[in-house]
Amino acid sequence: MIWTASTQRALAVLMLLAGLAIPTVAVAWLAARATAPDVEAAHTLLIRAALAAADAPILQQQLEQVQTLRDDTAIMLPQPNAALAAAALQAELRALVQRVGGELRSAQPLPPQTDAGLERIGLQLDLTLPEHALPALLGELGNQPHFIRMIQLSVRRTATQPAGDLAIRCTLAGFRRVEAA
Repeated sequence: MIWTASTQRALAVLMLLAGLAIPTVAVAWLAARATAPDVEAAHTLLIRAALAAADAPILQQQLEQVQTLRDDTAIMLPQPNAALAAAALQAELRALVQRVGGELRSAQPLPPQTDAGLERIGLQLDLTLPEHALPALLGELGNQPHFIRMIQLSVRRTATQPAGDLAIRCTLAGFRRVEAA
């Protein structure tokens, strides 16, 4: 078979192109194959970023709730100093004990303790209470306008108490927010 000059030139150009194309395709294929894990890792990171972005409003809402609780002073004793706060807490607890049928015999303020911007205002109470009223007293402590924490509770029955009455000694604390010094 005899090839004309133009056919020979066409074949030479075709072989040249094929000679250049095969290595180029091979290099591109090897490069794509070598970076496949990197592409998968980038894809995984992109998916994680999208999921995190979708969770952002929920996380923002939770953060706002925590800040609201932290800033909520409604459960704190509002008095400007520890002595006034202790007197107000004592009056609040005296009324509570009387409401459930008991008698507050003594109330001793404890030294205030400050930690992390909160001052604990403690009282040690001695009271008498009918036995059936103890659950009501404990339940009412949780329904007070201010947060009151029971620190210690001692319940006993003595011979000097009327039948069915309990002698109770407890340590309770309320909290007030203080400015950092």
